[in-house]
Amino acid sequence: MPSKKPNSAIRVADIPAAPRSRIRQQFNTLIKKLEKERALLAGWQETLPLLRQLAEHELMPLGAAVRAHGRQMVLLCDQAYGHKSMGVRNKETLADYIYQTGCDLLLCGEDEELERIVDKYDDSPFGAPAPEDGAGLKADMARLFGMELEGGGTDEEVMAALHAKMDELERHAEQQGRQAEEHRRQAEARRAKTPGAIKQAQRKEAEAALMKQSVREIYRKLASALHPDRETDPAERSRKTGLMQRVNVAYKNNDLLGLLELQLEIEQIDQAAIDGLSDERIGQFNAVLRAQVQELEGDNMSLETSVAMEWELPLYRRLTPQAALRGVREDVAEMQARVAAAARELDELRDIKKLKAWLKAYRESQYDEAWFFD
Repeated sequence: MPSKKPNSAIRVADIPAAPRSRIRQQFNTLIKKLEKERALLAGWQETLPLLRQLAEHELMPLGAAVRAHGRQMVLLCDQAYGHKSMGVRNKETLADYIYQTGCDLLLCGEDEELERIVDKYDDSPFGAPAPEDGAGLKADMARLFGMELEGGGTDEEVMAALHAKMDELERHAEQQGRQAEEHRRQAEARRAKTPGAIKQAQRKEAEAALMKQSVREIYRKLASALHPDRETDPAERSRKTGLMQRVNVAYKNNDLLGLLELQLEIEQIDQAAIDGLSDERIGQFNAVLRAQVQELEGDNMSLETSVAMEWELPLYRRLTPQAALRGVREDVAEMQARVAAAARELDELRDIKKLKAWLKAYRESQYDEAWFFD
């Protein structure tokens, strides 16, 4: 007959008529932290597919729509450039907008028509510049980098000499770094041979062995009770096969809490058995739980950071799966509003008078931006 799952989380009670145990309190605290990190990891695992779905089906098409609007604006401005009512100042603004916006769009992919238009408004000089005397550049490099460069001649020769010098310095720095690392390893090896270091290493090895033993003992008890090959009833064999798969996953992940929960689930132990564990045994469990908490915290922090970077979300406070999903949905709504406004703007600017007013506003915004950064 299938066993019922425990109705409450695993905790350990203080021994009656005994002083309050710090080790038992640590066990309960670690269990709470572990449950919290497990729930957080489950939240990320549930949320990541939703984030990727939003990116693929919402953000990417909206980004393409924004770029399409920018391309249409470049084409519109190119057509308006030759309008008889366009003055010199407006033409300069049109040329600046076409070139800057077109170059940005070309970074996203090839577009022959757009490239031809942008080339028309590229006022940079054509052809390779004539070689110049490198004396002035050589003096500038010596002043900036504090080194004398060999050779001379043209600017190109001076830059080649600078790159060669920088490569030489980089090789020297790498060699010094390797030597410093070797000295550090030698110093660590010497420290490891001191009596104190040897005792500390032995203590850590003993603790690691106890941690493995604690998990292994629980695993063996579960495996003994749940081995499906010993069952003749097909339904019971199927149930135990599923449970044994969960046991194997928990054991592989060194998941002490998962193994204890399975013991409770199949009624191999009860809460009284957990409460009756000795402080020494609970102390061994604490070492396992502490390592699990640290590993899960690292996994969750790594997921949090990667999500924030991929979806450009703020990291000035802890990012939760719910906050990440909310942030990406807000980005989608903002992009939708931007696309709708861009479509209205493009339609309005087909009127040459409105385009001129827009060019004036664009000039003012460029001036304000330049003043801000000066």
